[in-house]
Amino acid sequence: MKFLIIVINLFLFNLSMAESFSELRGMEDSLGNTHLFYRIYQVIPGIYGDGCNNSIYHFDLSNSLDTLFLFDYAEPDYFPPPLHGGGNVVLDYKFWNQDPGQFIYCGFSWGTDIGSGYIWDYNPEVRYWYYGSPMTAVEISKQNDSLLFASNMEILFKSTNGGYTWEEYNFLGWNFQLINLSPFDDSIIFTIIDSHISKSIDGGLNFTLVDSMMFNGINFYFDMDSSHIYGVSGYDFFRSSDFGNSWEIIYSNTTALNISIDPFTSGQIYLSSYNQILLSNDCGNTFQQIYELDDPIIGLYKKPMFNKIYAATLSDIYEIDSTGILLIKHLTAMENEENIEVIPTNYELEQNFPNPFNSSTTIRYKIKKTGQIKILLFDLTGQEIEVLFDRHQTPGDYHFQWDARDLASGIYFYSLIVNDRSVSTRKMVLLK
Repeated sequence: MKFLIIVINLFLFNLSMAESFSELRGMEDSLGNTHLFYRIYQVIPGIYGDGCNNSIYHFDLSNSLDTLFLFDYAEPDYFPPPLHGGGNVVLDYKFWNQDPGQFIYCGFSWGTDIGSGYIWDYNPEVRYWYYGSPMTAVEISKQNDSLLFASNMEILFKSTNGGYTWEEYNFLGWNFQLINLSPFDDSIIFTIIDSHISKSIDGGLNFTLVDSMMFNGINFYFDMDSSHIYGVSGYDFFRSSDFGNSWEIIYSNTTALNISIDPFTSGQIYLSSYNQILLSNDCGNTFQQIYELDDPIIGLYKKPMFNKIYAATLSDIYEIDSTGILLIKHLTAMENEENIEVIPTNYELEQNFPNPFNSSTTIRYKIKKTGQIKILLFDLTGQEIEVLFDRHQTPGDYHFQWDARDLASGIYFYSLIVNDRSVSTRKMVLLK
């Protein structure tokens, strides 16, 4: 039976939805060569719930090598709830010594009914497990690469020996996440506590609330002037001009934003807004459009000290400089999922997009008959935690945007309920 399930899984993988890029990061090695890290997202149909593949790939531009870096997946469900397929989600990864071969990463791994957070590195002998809760972030000190911090949704963890052992350093309550260490002083740590930015100046022993605004899914970028910090949270670009003691939103849009900076050029910020790339040379006070692509941008990376940008859309990765826009990677469309019917039904619940997502996502569904329609949210244990939608609706195609800022990072399931009968269930991954 297990062999049959594996065969079905591999067959459906080849018939799954068209691939799309879902993330782009970049780094320079010690020789100044560019390495891109990108995710390819793909839905894998299942009988009782779809799975997905969101693995991370490494594109070494100097050697034209494109390889799998970290496997990220959720198996489709072939059995009814409460049984679910297994999976592994990578929530964060960092590098030592500007070396793409020396890395540490964290996330959540689960079987049919249980799961554990983990912190692993490139050495297969180094494995740390934390039962029941995803490990959401990991940071390496720039001053002492044996000092590391990590977090799950409640606890700040610390390692003083390069990740071989970890201690529960500080319990900070529910909906907590490590954001970043200062690159100038590793005693300064920024976190999210109950959706608000907090700052520690004593290495994580004590934290002070530094802004009352609600933020989720934040990445921080530190200007070389040691005063300005920049970040993006969903549709908002925000800034601190006093090294994180106060914050202001200075640019907003109706679509998700992406940011990259040149750490060796003070005040320079690159921001993508829909299909446009914007540039600021004055710490974000003003922006001007410098490039425009045909499709919405989902990731951005600026090569330090060079007039070169890398941008990803759902299907393409581009290298952009003063000579023009060069396509360097394209995803070939696979068979369209509309031609695949795992179970014929009068109702359809589509995969949320984007997925994974940081603060908000769009859920689409189709109704063929009038009825009472609900969208329910469940955690990994199958416990209902929220009613996302509940309304009497007539036949048609519908969608709504759901804001998950009050939930912690993790894996969730959402179900379409028609007249109190479950029709379809899908997985979603919330990353903050």
